[in-house]
Amino acid sequence: MKTDNPIELIIRETEHTGPVSGGMFKVQKVNDMIDATLTKKDPEDLFFRMWFEGEIVCLFGNSNCGKSIFAVQIADRISRSKKVLYVDCELSDKQFQLRYTRRDTDPDTGEERISVYRFSENFLRATIDPDKLTEETYGTNVITQIEHTAIHNEVQVIFIDNITFLCSTTEKGDDAGKFMLSLLTLKKKYGWSVMVMAHTPKRDPWRPITQDDLAGSKKLANFFDGILAIGASSKGDNIRYVKQLKARSTQISYGADNVAVYTIEKPDNFLRFCYDTTSAEQEHLKEKKDGDISQEVLNVLELSSQGKSLGQIAKELGINKTRVYRIKQKFQPIYESAVQSLQPLQPLQVKRTETTSQEGGNHEL
Repeated sequence: MKTDNPIELIIRETEHTGPVSGGMFKVQKVNDMIDATLTKKDPEDLFFRMWFEGEIVCLFGNSNCGKSIFAVQIADRISRSKKVLYVDCELSDKQFQLRYTRRDTDPDTGEERISVYRFSENFLRATIDPDKLTEETYGTNVITQIEHTAIHNEVQVIFIDNITFLCSTTEKGDDAGKFMLSLLTLKKKYGWSVMVMAHTPKRDPWRPITQDDLAGSKKLANFFDGILAIGASSKGDNIRYVKQLKARSTQISYGADNVAVYTIEKPDNFLRFCYDTTSAEQEHLKEKKDGDISQEVLNVLELSSQGKSLGQIAKELGINKTRVYRIKQKFQPIYESAVQSLQPLQPLQVKRTETTSQEGGNHEL
């Protein structure tokens, strides 16, 4: 019996052939999918259960907190068994070299000695030619170049240092989404593992790090399989802690109650994070005092001093105009008085220094 009912036609068509795939979707019975996947090997743990093979993870933190030092250290470890491409948009060749060499004087001869750390031949570093850098080469065009470079060099793991340079408007949802969609396409197409470094806006040093501290977090965080953050510890200038904020392949191992604590050192010719212990994040945060002013307040006052309107400030900081107005009303006189008297406001952060005179050779993270 013939029928023009489209539902009945679909049911009849699929009674014996199984699920119907269409367009961008591949449809399978769940049991069939699981049985087929059982034959595939489980993703390899790339970095202490914080990063697994085939994942896109983000490593973020304040400027000068040591993101690049930590990332190169991870890349060096992985390159012992896999081919790695490190896209470096941060350091010059000379700056990179200084981190992985050591100069001293022979006590017997007085001659200068140079010790150079030798990376694996699997470790490739890519930098952007400034003569070919234009506004049109940002974003997806750069991703295309990364794709071609990775294919030609047969790499398996990619580091991008950092997303702010390649996608200068990460705080804009559409641009951030397009950039991350391009990365996700590479991941699914080639099975590559990708680590992306990112900056965080200035934050209150007494407040725990969250996903909201990632620049453009509202759009970016959803795309990452894992998110790691580096925080500066109040216990010392060279002490850092690493906090795990998101994980898809496993449970979070290094959350707020169990962050991994490191000291940045250079005992030989390799600037590195030396693992110390685990502890609660709260132990590394600055104690808030009555005179401390939040970063949000300082941001409002700074933008206001640049002549920006309430609306412009609200849009840039992601808060409403009423809050901007109230902050200005309450703190503007204090701010102006402090500027005129050249007396700085209560410092927001403990100042951190990161020297490029620290290294490490064979090491464990």
